[in-house]
Amino acid sequence: MSEPKVIYLPIEGYEERYTNQLDAWIVERLKKNHIPYLRVCGEAINENKISTGQVLDGYGRPYYCLTQLAGVIHLMKMGDIKPGDNIFMTDIWTFGLEALPYVRTITQNKINIYGFNCAGTFEKKDFLNLTGMTPWAKHIERGWFKAVDGVFFASQKLMDMAFRSDMFQHLDVAEKVHLTGLATNTKYIRKLAGYESSDRNHKENIIVFPHRLDAEKRLDMFLKLAQWFHYREWRFIITSGRKSLYGTSPSLKEIKHYQKSGIIEFKLGLSKETYYKLLRKSKIIFSSAEQDTVGNAMLEAISLGCTPVATDNVSYQEYLPKEFIYEHGNLQDAICKVTKYMEHPVDCYGYIKKYDRSIDRMLKVMGYPIKVDKLATVPKWED
Repeated sequence: MSEPKVIYLPIEGYEERYTNQLDAWIVERLKKNHIPYLRVCGEAINENKISTGQVLDGYGRPYYCLTQLAGVIHLMKMGDIKPGDNIFMTDIWTFGLEALPYVRTITQNKINIYGFNCAGTFEKKDFLNLTGMTPWAKHIERGWFKAVDGVFFASQKLMDMAFRSDMFQHLDVAEKVHLTGLATNTKYIRKLAGYESSDRNHKENIIVFPHRLDAEKRLDMFLKLAQWFHYREWRFIITSGRKSLYGTSPSLKEIKHYQKSGIIEFKLGLSKETYYKLLRKSKIIFSSAEQDTVGNAMLEAISLGCTPVATDNVSYQEYLPKEFIYEHGNLQDAICKVTKYMEHPVDCYGYIKKYDRSIDRMLKVMGYPIKVDKLATVPKWED
């Protein structure tokens, strides 16, 4: 009997985000582990550009999901997806997901359904909640979590946050939820950037803010930090893969004021290659994010030798020692740590290599014979 296939459903690819790389990493792990797979994509109606929305395109995301699932259902009907095969969605927030358990039940095609949970209505700073969708969207999430066979989480904190929310009340799904870590490939990142360990000896006094310009990323903290050190010949750089300014905070006028004053630099439309060149020569990656995250941007920067200075408000504490963590909203604490690591940068690469096996952890949950360690014990979180 042949080994069950993985029916892999990638997120639509956006050059300005991490999705193309994630796709490549997942395919690499499937091949490396000799797992048979079918990769099923949806249709793009917006040339895979984010023109409406923050994280994914407002029109493009649902259209892509629905056409992607239509493709899966067609494959089921044609007999290409058989009982025991594993559907693997890289984002469980997939519009139309409920069609799969419906077809499974009606046709008695006993497929398994797994998905990675990036965030949801239970995260107060997630855009779903901030835009007022929670009253109806939480019920959809409840149905999805109940219908699927497994849900993967990047962080303990986000998982705990979900289980404390009313979305999970009276919903017996604990056995379906798995802590796997955030999927990354640090060796891929280093190779693409041309990074060598000796690059650490040639770092410049550059501090990078790598996040979207939305309120929950707290760009105001970075601007205050830049103001404080304005007398130093240090470069404070805000980066974006977008070709035009967007977001909810702060205003374009405010950013232009700081640019004109020479306090910050703002680099738009960076390709991955250009962004990685910047990280290779930068000393510090700075995060003040309020939305819970392990942080693709943080993992990229640490892979390329940047020392992290990060808030204690999100999941950074699950892989970074406390000496790299400042008290959320405490400017003086952030100032002290930035000063310390500008003078004495530290290589933190060893703390993040465990996430290189996150995809393997997901595949192991699906039943494939892969030897991989569990994530280390993580902090107990308090509200």
